[in-house]
Amino acid sequence: MGRSGRLSREARAGIAVTIFGSTRVPDVRVSPLPSRNETQAIVRIDRPAAERGSRTLAVSATAAGETLPRRGFYARHGKRGSDVVLAAMLLVVLMPLIAIVALVVLLTAGLPVFYGSPRIGRDGATFSMWKFRTMVRDADVVFERWKDTHPDRAGELLTNWRLDDDPRVTALGRFLRKSSLDELPQFWNALCGEMSIVGPRPYLARETLDPLLAPSIVAVRPGITGPFQVRGRKVLPPSSRMHVEAAYAAEMTPLNDILYLLRTVKPLIALDGH
Repeated sequence: MGRSGRLSREARAGIAVTIFGSTRVPDVRVSPLPSRNETQAIVRIDRPAAERGSRTLAVSATAAGETLPRRGFYARHGKRGSDVVLAAMLLVVLMPLIAIVALVVLLTAGLPVFYGSPRIGRDGATFSMWKFRTMVRDADVVFERWKDTHPDRAGELLTNWRLDDDPRVTALGRFLRKSSLDELPQFWNALCGEMSIVGPRPYLARETLDPLLAPSIVAVRPGITGPFQVRGRKVLPPSSRMHVEAAYAAEMTPLNDILYLLRTVKPLIALDGH
C-alpha cells in the first residue's frame, strides 16, 4: 500500500478505513467512534513479533457503502486559486520590505538569512516552511546548555510549544517575531502550494497531534494565519488549538477566510507576536 490508500481487506464493523503514512499493515483492529456522516477511528497496527510495540494511527473511516461528505467548490478549487493570486500579489508588493529585512539579518547575524523549518503539511507530507532566521547559529547547543541550567523549565517547550524568553533568539529575532516580519517568506510557501494564506497551524514534525483531530487538520494546507494565530497562540492550550483548527477545516468557507484575514490586522498592528 502506498503513502495513502484503502485497505484491501475488510475492517471490522463494516468500516472502510483509510490509513495515511503506513506501508505495512500486518494486522488491523478498528475502534469506530460514530458521528453524523463520518466515523473517526483509532487503528492499532500490530507489528511483526520481531518488532517491538505497536503504533496507533488516526484515520478517517466511513461506513461501508458510504462516502465522505464532498467538499464544496471553494475548498476543492477556489481556495487554492485565491492563495496563488494573493500570494503572488503580496510577494510583489512586499519585495522591497523582504529585501530590507534580509539585508538587516545578513548584516547583524550573518548567513544563513533564511531558515527552513520542517513542518507537517497537507496529507501529512513534510515540507520546509521558510522564515527569516531569528535564532543564533548554534541554537541546539545553546538550548541544551539552557536546559541544564533551567531543569525546572525544561518541559515548557514541549508543553506550550514555545518559550517566551527563548535563549536561542537574537535581539533582532525578537523584534522580527513580535512584528511577524519573520514570516514574510511563507508567502513563497503559499505560492508553491505547500501552505495556504489561511489555515491550521503548520505543526512541527516533532509535535504530537491529537489522534482523533489529526485527520481533519492535515486534510487541508496549513496557513500563514488562521484560528491559531488570530485566537491567541499564547492563550489557547495545545488541545484547544487543535479543536479550533479541526473545526475550521470542517467549515472552510470564503467568508471564514476573509474574516480571519481581517482579524489578523489587529495583532499585526499591536505587535504582540500573534
